[in-house]
Amino acid sequence: MRFLKLSFVIPFIICSLILSSSTTIYAAPLSRLYSTEATANTYKAVLLTDIEKIIQGSMAKRENTVVIKYKGSTNKLLDVISGYISKAIEADEYLNYSYRNVNMSYKAYGKDVTITLKFSYYESALEMKYVDQKVKAILTKIIKPGMNDHEKVKAVHDYLVLNLAYDTRLMNNSPYSALTTGITACNGYAMLVYKMLKELDIEVRLISGTASSQAFNTQNHAWNMVKLDGYWYHLDATWDDPVPDESGRVLYDYYLLTDKEIAKNHDWKTGGVNGEEKPYPVASTSYFTLLQTKLATVNEANKYMELMNALELQYLLPEYTATNLTELSEMIKYQFANYKKDFSIRYTGKTNDLVSNLRQLIYKSAEEKKVRSWSFGSTPYIRGTTANDQLINIADIVYQ
Repeated sequence: MRFLKLSFVIPFIICSLILSSSTTIYAAPLSRLYSTEATANTYKAVLLTDIEKIIQGSMAKRENTVVIKYKGSTNKLLDVISGYISKAIEADEYLNYSYRNVNMSYKAYGKDVTITLKFSYYESALEMKYVDQKVKAILTKIIKPGMNDHEKVKAVHDYLVLNLAYDTRLMNNSPYSALTTGITACNGYAMLVYKMLKELDIEVRLISGTASSQAFNTQNHAWNMVKLDGYWYHLDATWDDPVPDESGRVLYDYYLLTDKEIAKNHDWKTGGVNGEEKPYPVASTSYFTLLQTKLATVNEANKYMELMNALELQYLLPEYTATNLTELSEMIKYQFANYKKDFSIRYTGKTNDLVSNLRQLIYKSAEEKKVRSWSFGSTPYIRGTTANDQLINIADIVYQ
């Protein structure tokens, strides 16, 4: 009798995110749903191709223990099976992100071979069933009649950001934990975006790579790519969810970005983190450009203008942009002259000039237009055309 055993593991994705200065630690026990099935799932195979089909089917059903009775050669058998597993997870992106590892072994008596595969998943069969049912129920609530695909993508993104909180302890990292505890890491966000958009027949991909910020060193990370009107975009719901969680707040800094835009702090390579993913599509046309095209060519212009404003993409338009301090001063005076209670202006000039002159510039404009009090600040404009773009926000304006 010959006996051979091999473990085959694909690395788990640990997520990164942008953290604000004060970080809440989220901890929640994860109640798992396991199958009550006590016995292994046993199959018979005559050909190697039969083994491949058995593996595809059993992994799709998240079967944990698979026994295959096979008559044939054991020459490089486990290498062949490893290839079948890789092929299965490459063909099914959601499975790829659910799959943890497999322990493979076989016993051979002459030509009679018994193969035992013990799979481990981040999401069990019962958990997957729960997620499928819950996703359908959520979509029934958030997707309204007459919505176009652009609105549907935003509805999914906003729902997840508003109803989930990032698990800074990285204990919960699956769609099931996300939907049952409200807490998850990047896999949970990305896999739910994938599952929900697939259900809506919107083309979507899972993508894995690395991400980094001032708060975090480079770490493995997962997000999505979404196809709208023939163009691919990156969507990172994890990084659009404030940490600590802020009830009712949704960010759009990482919503439908090009490769160039997201590459400022995200990186990826063909095959993803584990090398098992299909080549990723290219994202080269800005979403702002696409929305401008939609505004000019379709009869739903009001819907696309609402999208542009909600995503704060209107600040890319010339009428919202100051390229130097003189233009900024004139635009502030104009807003004061029209008694605006609050407004924002994109500034694309030299950052050093802005830091040293902004307070005095606003003061002079306010004095000229008889403004009694106001508050102001500036934040990086992630969607800008340069790395130094700033959004000047002036609010709480009281006129004499």
